Amino acid sequence: MRNDRFGIVVSARDAWPNADELHALGARSVRTIVYDFDQLDAALRHHPPEVRVVVVLDTRFPGIGRDLSDLSGWNAAVTELAERFAGRVSALECLSAWDTLDIEAASAVACAASAGRILRESGSGITCLLGSVAGPRWVVRLREVASLLTSADRELISGACFQPYRKNARGFPGFDHLRIEHGEIDVAVQDAHDIVGLPISVTEFGVRLGQAGGEAGQARYLSNAIELLGALPHNVLAAAIYRCWWDVVGAPHERGEHAYGLRREDLFDQWLDAMPRRAWHAFADAVGGTGLPPAVFTPRLETVPR
Repeated sequence: MRNDRFGIVVSARDAWPNADELHALGARSVRTIVYDFDQLDAALRHHPPEVRVVVVLDTRFPGIGRDLSDLSGWNAAVTELAERFAGRVSALECLSAWDTLDIEAASAVACAASAGRILRESGSGITCLLGSVAGPRWVVRLREVASLLTSADRELISGACFQPYRKNARGFPGFDHLRIEHGEIDVAVQDAHDIVGLPISVTEFGVRLGQAGGEAGQARYLSNAIELLGALPHNVLAAAIYRCWWDVVGAPHERGEHAYGLRREDLFDQWLDAMPRRAWHAFADAVGGTGLPPAVFTPRLETVPR
């Protein structure tokens, strides 16, 4: 049975899968950081409309800046997003991993509330998601957020985002956490929902090859994690997006044993470059894809001319 709540992290700047790849994987959503609206527009030109698009706006977008006490740059970016991408983008994640960047909870809430108001008034149909927490103090930061959200804010914000790294899936790969202490990925998501009182979108989850002991372990982790997350009620888990589709999407150091990708990057062997790992098949099997990697898929995206 196809599970509509699972997707993959991609890159509008570097690597975007085509319709055949998304269908084979069974991915029902993609998530990308936005560095440039022209790049996003180019990536979406042939994107299948049935696959939801979640975009991230944060301090990496030109004009927003690190000082979020002044939301003029933020509001301008959200307004342009609503105007240009209505009907093509499903949801906006307002800041990513803000808790690890020393951004205050009040700023995270202000960004989401302001974006929610702009998106609603524009009639864009883009839903607003509170930015993701990802650090070791995620419980504390979510409690801060929960104490700041007003009833008016909750009408504008459809959910909260969470990146539950270093969580086990059926005890594997064995991070030093007990299940009752947020050690299992599904328990952590349930607890995040209980704290903030909003549906949770897991906008990044995954395990490095080295942490899992290789490809077989990475595939095992992914299968178990999807099974556990998929058992959560829809009002608890809205979506879960695996990071990432291809090593090219990740940071430069996320190669070799540090890689997360369903497809590998190999700059020295063209026959191995972009070959699917075992995790590719594990994802497709778990969410209801065809499990047959297409022979041709979208290569690295070219830089969009300005």
